[in-house]
Amino acid sequence: MGDLKKKMSRNGKIEFYRFIFSMYVLFFHIGKYIIKPEYEDGALFSFFAKGGMGVEFFFIVTGFLMAKSVYKIRQADPSNANIFKSSEGLGFLRRKYFSILPQHIVAFAITFVAYVLLKDLTLVGAIKKGIDSLPAFFLMQMNGMVFTSPNHVTWYLSVMFVGIAIVYPFLKKYYETFTRYVAPIASLIVFGWLIHETKKLTGVETWVGIGYKGMLRGILEIALGTSAFELSRFLSEKDFSFKQKLLLTLSEYACFGITSLYIVSQLNYKYEIYIVVLLFVMVSVCFSGKTIDGKLFNNRVMAFLGKFTLPIYLSQLTAIYLVNTFFVENAVQERVLVTFGLTLGISIVVMVFGNALGRFTKNVLVPFIKK
Repeated sequence: MGDLKKKMSRNGKIEFYRFIFSMYVLFFHIGKYIIKPEYEDGALFSFFAKGGMGVEFFFIVTGFLMAKSVYKIRQADPSNANIFKSSEGLGFLRRKYFSILPQHIVAFAITFVAYVLLKDLTLVGAIKKGIDSLPAFFLMQMNGMVFTSPNHVTWYLSVMFVGIAIVYPFLKKYYETFTRYVAPIASLIVFGWLIHETKKLTGVETWVGIGYKGMLRGILEIALGTSAFELSRFLSEKDFSFKQKLLLTLSEYACFGITSLYIVSQLNYKYEIYIVVLLFVMVSVCFSGKTIDGKLFNNRVMAFLGKFTLPIYLSQLTAIYLVNTFFVENAVQERVLVTFGLTLGISIVVMVFGNALGRFTKNVLVPFIKK
């Protein structure tokens, strides 16, 4: 178990991928809200037209890390391996929620101000929007309460928490059945149904009968991430030759390369299901510890980029709102550069003040409440 734990620890390359896919999402929104391109018929490439698929990577990684946690608990106490305790699931969910909440609060406040400026709201209008934004503030909007969501990229976080809450009990109680059978088969069936009904896998607020499309898609991708952990664990326990490790490394990069090309292409949306499969393989191989380049990424730079991912994700709409308010007359190239620069600047503010709020909550507020 010592070797397995070492192999399955935080992965610098995954942190690098986090940063890259957060950039893809940022560029997708820049293309959608700043460039607003009108593509010519027959055009093959575009400005990150499918960059929104970056969240598929994050959902799969979320499921992977949850399965890793559950596997560790099961191994530590085999006698209770198939017993689910609500306190255990709620504890995992609570830790995840409060690790994100401080930066979310800071980003939400800044984005709301930028949103009010963009919409040129009166004080009464701003108060009304603030009340309507409460579900989004508590990251509950994807339950069906999307009244107003100024920082609407947080739909991903809302879905992530619901997905964890739903998947965790089944994962803990039926680990092998869920990771090896239920999750992959259910994912493929539901993904196929979504593509058949809506012509593509992506989409957030399209209603599909039982909930938002983004909710259903996210839950199934989190479930698929648990299968990725099981595949990665299987690979980590195998002895590979150098040539075999090289082949695994090349396959990982091939998955990443094909995904990146698709993200900047105008290929049919029905192929999004292929990209989810490639991301599943990429994450499984990358976490396995069997590639030849893994150690090159285990450094402070990659660790920082991984931590910088959430602030970037939370800050991009603020920058877009500000640019569309104060730089609307500028050339599109200038607006793109300003949006990118503002996103990075606001991200630093979100990280610094979010971390400070997190420390204050942990070291001052929580002990005071417990007194």
